[in-house]
This record gives sequence, structure tokens and C-alpha cells, in this order.
Amino acid sequence: MYCSRFALMKNKVLTKIILPCVIILAMTSCEKDENGYFLSPNYCTATINGKEYIDRESYLFPLWGHSPRAELYCDNFYIGDKIVDITPVLIISSHLEPAKGNNGSTEYSLKLYIKNFKVDKLVDGQSYLFSYTSALDDLSYTPLDSIFKSMWKEDINVALISFEDTSYKSASGTIHFSCYDKKESNMNGNFEATITLTVSGREPIQLEGYMYTGIM
Repeated sequence: MYCSRFALMKNKVLTKIILPCVIILAMTSCEKDENGYFLSPNYCTATINGKEYIDRESYLFPLWGHSPRAELYCDNFYIGDKIVDITPVLIISSHLEPAKGNNGSTEYSLKLYIKNFKVDKLVDGQSYLFSYTSALDDLSYTPLDSIFKSMWKEDINVALISFEDTSYKSASGTIHFSCYDKKESNMNGNFEATITLTVSGREPIQLEGYMYTGIM
């Protein structure tokens, strides 16, 4: 009995010593920025009109981060009293700031909408097209119902870009999911994707980017 109690106490002491060490090692293995803050594992990088941009948050403690983010809209969507078959819709958003070495001040917001999205298709990689739509071009505010209506009526996926909080521009292009790490639980996994987008007009935008994040 004494030996059992002693062994139990010994295990508790070892746990108290080892567990903090494991946590510290895990924390120190994470990437940090120049100020010593932990970089979020999810991020997006892009070359926009020849300049480098990045969306990657940093924290005092290791966290997943809020941007870039990808989430599935799975509720039924109605036009009048009719259910429109476009869901699930994958909604991807990112806020890109000038990367180190880019002395510009322009910031870009990126929103992608992919209709009838099936997570299981990502296991072997999957590509989707984005099409320009005049219905959503040059709008200061793009409510979700307007976006979904355009996706249904025109049978398209939608990509929108804004810069310096100006109006959103409708873009054409592609996204290619090259890797999908499916989790064992019911939660969705993480993905890698390359993005190519083009905005035409008086202020053209050419974007080529890479993203790593998880589907919520």
C-alpha cells in the first residue's frame, strides 16, 4: 500500500514537472514575429500588382487566429418562398497588408464565395472558377442575399476585392485547393490553396496568392 501511494505521488510530481516543460517546448517551437509575439499558423500571402502583401496575425500566446478565415454557410437560402440550391457556400475572407519590404500603404480586402461546396472533394485537390458579375461590381456594401442571388441567377462563384476601404470590385479567376488535412473528429480540416484573380477597368488588379487556413 505504501509503495502504491509513493508511486502515485511520484507520478503526480513528475506530471507537474514534465507538463509545463512540454507546454513551453510547444510554445517555443511556434514561429514568432520581430516583437516576439507568436504568429498564427493560418495565413495568406499575395503578390498584388507586383507588390507583396500578407495576412497573418500575432498574439502573446499561440492562437489559431481570426483571419484569413473560411466558413461554410449551410442554411437553406430562400428567394421569396423558394429554396435556392446553392448551399453549402464556402465563404473565404482575408485582409492583406503590405509585407515587410513593401513601403506602400494600400491594404486589400478579399472575399470569395463558392457555391455547392463539398468538403470531401478537397481530399484529392479541387479547382473552382470565379466569374465577373456587373451586379456586384463597384458596390460599397455587398449584403449576403445580393451575393447569393447573383450566384444563383448567373450560376457563378463570386470573388470580390476592395482596397483602402473603397468599393468592392468583382474579379474573375481561380482557386486551387492543393492539400486538405481532414481531421478525425467531425470538425472540418485545414487546407492549402493558390488563388489567381483579375480585376479589369480603370484601376486593374492582378492578384496571385497562397492561403493556409481551416474550415470552420
